[in-house]
Amino acid sequence: FQHAVKKMKNIKEEDVRVLFVNHHTVDDPLAGLAEENCVCQEHGFGCIIIFTITDIYDWSSQSNIFSHEFGHVLGAELHDDQFYKHTADNKVIMWSEVNMDSHVWSPAARKQIMEHDLSCLENINQDIQKNKTGQETSG
Repeated sequence: FQHAVKKMKNIKEEDVRVLFVNHHTVDDPLAGLAEENCVCQEHGFGCIIIFTITDIYDWSSQSNIFSHEFGHVLGAELHDDQFYKHTADNKVIMWSEVNMDSHVWSPAARKQIMEHDLSCLENINQDIQKNKTGQETSG
């Protein structure tokens, strides 16, 4: 999937491409896999997330894992267990083994994401704000 995305002529038109896979259709279903630090990068492989759906009727049961993979794409290269000790009430999203009730972005994950160049997303935000005010957007 990643090599196919890299070969696309319009690779720069989307920031991230996601492939959703039904877990019953693959031999070794990983919950998720993502290219790290790829948003707003000019070089490198295509910016992708591959996400295996275990319950095709309730995707929300895996929202924490999907958030974890987006964390990698946005710049959180290291897992939280490289910064913190595990506790029984661990709720951080970027732990290497994501708990079902994980929903907190740790200070370490936030710092990694904020230090990553996300300037290309600022242009998108400006375009959205212009659309809300009725101004024309640039192409």
